Amino acid sequence: MKNYPNCNARYILSMRIADNSVSEWATSFNDTGVLIMGIDANSVKQMRDTQDPRIETLFATATFRRYNFKMKAQEELYQDEQRIKLTIQSVQPIDYVQESHMLIEKISRYQM
Repeated sequence: MKNYPNCNARYILSMRIADNSVSEWATSFNDTGVLIMGIDANSVKQMRDTQDPRIETLFATATFRRYNFKMKAQEELYQDEQRIKLTIQSVQPIDYVQESHMLIEKISRYQM
């Protein structure tokens, strides 16, 4: 067995995401996890190891935030049951100004 002096912690976040019609479980790995949590996994590990009370605030702050997700859906068989596995590929905070311009443009197409 090898011993390593330190490790590089990485995120594997399982989270419930929702829009106005449905909610689903999705997995986020390190690159997208850093964007969602706002802090790297090594810092979170250190907070957990030292029982830093700020860790609760960190997770509470990451809850109910709005993002645009690019996701990958993959069908898999688990215990003889077909399931869809969702993985978050990219995360972007919502740009409300850009979204408004896009909606105005789409609405203007329907006006006669």
